[in-house]
Amino acid sequence: MSKRPIYFLLNDDYSGVSIIVTYIVMFLNKDLFDVTIIMHHQVDVDKKIERHPNIMAGLPVIKIFYSKYENLYSVARRLAKLAKFDNKETFLFTNDSHSLALLALLKVQNPIAFMLHGDMNYYYSTALKFQNNINLYFTYSNKVYTKLKSLLPGQLNNIHKVYYPYPHSNFKRFKNTNKRLRVLYAGRLDNGHKGIFDLPKIDQMLKQNGVLVKWHIIGFGRDEDELKERWNSAENVEWIGKVDNKNVLKLCSANDLIVLPSRVEGLPVVLVEAMKVGLIPLVTDIDSGYPDVITDGENGFILPVGDIKAFSDKITLLHVNREKLEEMSINSLNSITLMFNPQKNINEFERLINGLPYNNFSKKPYIKIGSKLDSKYLPNFLVKAIRKVIGKIIS
Repeated sequence: MSKRPIYFLLNDDYSGVSIIVTYIVMFLNKDLFDVTIIMHHQVDVDKKIERHPNIMAGLPVIKIFYSKYENLYSVARRLAKLAKFDNKETFLFTNDSHSLALLALLKVQNPIAFMLHGDMNYYYSTALKFQNNINLYFTYSNKVYTKLKSLLPGQLNNIHKVYYPYPHSNFKRFKNTNKRLRVLYAGRLDNGHKGIFDLPKIDQMLKQNGVLVKWHIIGFGRDEDELKERWNSAENVEWIGKVDNKNVLKLCSANDLIVLPSRVEGLPVVLVEAMKVGLIPLVTDIDSGYPDVITDGENGFILPVGDIKAFSDKITLLHVNREKLEEMSINSLNSITLMFNPQKNINEFERLINGLPYNNFSKKPYIKIGSKLDSKYLPNFLVKAIRKVIGKIIS
């Protein structure tokens, strides 16, 4: 039996989606699927295609480069040279509008799956725009699943909530019976979405109550400098910066709690990673994937947005009651391990892929993409020259 080709078409930012795809690829049955990972990357230099070995789950990654001046048809042709679109069994998986736009320009007739990575307008608007071309929708939170069904009532049979496969971890949190608590924040350092300016306020209130914890801050972003300034060079804060995904679990295991004071969120990968090693999550009560994995008071805490005292009080509770700390840590590990079972979840993923009939995709209506300059009849060098001139005039 020949293997079914499956292409993962991703934006080249190595974000949470890339991590999820890494785990999907890791557990896919390689006897049944021939996997190719293609990433697109916008650059200003004149590059076309690069191949990188052993980046994701031991598989090579092909990178397609393009500039903002290019004719999108030329970029689409670059993709067409790499993928077996003429094979009706070829399955396409993506989570971004640019990949879907390229597929629309090529008018591919293959089945397409779209993953919504969070409760964000970007994903909903993309799902709506390309609804005639997407055949499967994957979500992994009840909030996104419910909202998407309300937006696409004609696609109810194609919308699925599937938790991604997550490997069992060799790292486990070290039991902490009497030392000061170790608290982790991991994510983008962006106050607008992540609420990170709450962190030094929580720390300050803890200190006022005589509780000193050790903070580990993983991540980078536009508000990093201001966050450091607000924390005023506190000695109990360690700034770790950007971390390779391979080292995240090791760093997580050196903590007791993870604090995520987000204002907008889906179901962040780092939350799953932290709970997989036994960290207790303290998160905000927002429309998100948090309630999917956290039962308040049992394996974590869901607290009011911006309520510094509530966060401080729960951390103090766990500081004082180490029995409660260890009990909730075990609950956190056991609950997330059950939910993100790798074999069970990949079986469901494969079942949905293989359940798509091949003969439903011969007459897909495609929407118009790009401007008049994005035409298959215009040479790329001419389009680039025109757009550069327009750019200079506008600036």
